[in-house]
Amino acid sequence: MVNIHKCMLCGCRRFILFDRRNHKGHEIDNYICLRCGIIFMSPRMDENELKRFYAVDYHRLYQDQEEPSSADLIVQQRRAEHFAELLYSLLGECTSHLDIGCSSGRLLVAVAQRLNIRLSIGIEPSDAYRTYCTNRGLRVYGSLDELQDTSLV
Repeated sequence: MVNIHKCMLCGCRRFILFDRRNHKGHEIDNYICLRCGIIFMSPRMDENELKRFYAVDYHRLYQDQEEPSSADLIVQQRRAEHFAELLYSLLGECTSHLDIGCSSGRLLVAVAQRLNIRLSIGIEPSDAYRTYCTNRGLRVYGSLDELQDTSLV
């Protein structure tokens, strides 16, 4: 865990405790910057802890399993359809879409269909969810670094 000593948005070193809670067994402290008002968590996971959390622990924490559950897929589908309609109303058609943290890929599919996207790519650190996506023909990578190593970038 890394303690944050200045606002990550404006660099101000003046902030106060905004909220303290226990969430699923984890103590969370949120602070508010006294200059710009952004709310941020401190301490927060370092880069390696975040990679491990999203690759292994995140889905276990929220679903008690690594693979997509049928209930989770239903929620993701509804959210994806709603968000695709919202994007279409704002953007119309687009040529490409990158979804970072694409989970089961439901948003990739919904946005590609609704906005007539030719190139739809996802980033998903969870091996189980990434495998779920790739087994359905979606182009999903484990990290931005992995994507950069392809000819697409």
